[in-house]
Amino acid sequence: MKLIFPLIDKRKLKKKLNEFSAGWATKPHETVFERNQEDQKFKNAVVNWLSEYEAAMMEEIIYFAVDLAKKLPSSQLIDKVEYILVDEYQDFNKLEQEFINILAKDSKLLLVVGDPNQSIYSFKFAYPSGILDFANRNDVEKYSLPFSGRSPKKVINVANQLLLQNNPSQTNLIKSLPNKEEGKRKFKSFENQQEEFYFVLSSIIQCLKKDIEPKNIIILVPRKKLGMEFVKFANEKKEGSMNGDVDFAFIQKVGFSDIEKEKILLFSLLINSESPLHIRSYLGLGDNDHFYREILKLKQKYGGIQEIIKRANPEDFPKEAVPQLPNNQ
Repeated sequence: MKLIFPLIDKRKLKKKLNEFSAGWATKPHETVFERNQEDQKFKNAVVNWLSEYEAAMMEEIIYFAVDLAKKLPSSQLIDKVEYILVDEYQDFNKLEQEFINILAKDSKLLLVVGDPNQSIYSFKFAYPSGILDFANRNDVEKYSLPFSGRSPKKVINVANQLLLQNNPSQTNLIKSLPNKEEGKRKFKSFENQQEEFYFVLSSIIQCLKKDIEPKNIIILVPRKKLGMEFVKFANEKKEGSMNGDVDFAFIQKVGFSDIEKEKILLFSLLINSESPLHIRSYLGLGDNDHFYREILKLKQKYGGIQEIIKRANPEDFPKEAVPQLPNNQ
């Protein structure tokens, strides 16, 4: 997408794409993203890009799946799924909930779990009332889980106050487990990051001295950069024996490695060697911006991606833009 919107900030672009893709949940195909001229221009660019690369967005796929299911008998679409379990149902939008009902049409059991008060995906048109609609169906057995074992009483009390502010007539408030142990909380404010790091590290050392195992200690940070800086700080203090033999590590969600991405794309190209999307993805390996500037120049020289595939020469590409597998891979 950076290729067609090179001047848009990445965060703004992501937000715009989320808004665009969410539109498939509630509106007919032709009316998605038609609020104003800017939206229409954005939509046209995205649709043209998807058409050029023979691609589709995930939300679009759900839309077409539901549309197709309405036209054909379910037996012609998918094999019968006997047992379907759905968690966080309140975060599904109407279209996704409709798709689940289609899948479960001939199933033996559809188990749905959710809480309308915990919906956090309004940006993609989540339909939290859907769980209530589902529970009120005549063919549904309803079970309630009134107790929360996740949070201490004080947190639950605050949550209930918020629920009552939104709906004063709310009756099904959250209950804490009777014997739930209250944790200890400290609130500290610091002049600078260095002081904060020292406090967190010394607090960890105190826990270790109380025979609390390192695996039971976790530090949550709002940003990846901050977490990595703390790990560096803490490990450097090992020289002063402040944290003994404990090693600190920053754990984050790990995606595919570059080699794994390359292998996946190569397998995809073996299946469909003329796929514009897979070829373009392969050419983008190894660069944070997927070599969009280089590809843009090639488009200006040859035309669309199909023309680049047919007419471009190896010397058109910078060496670093042509990924190579290691010999032993």
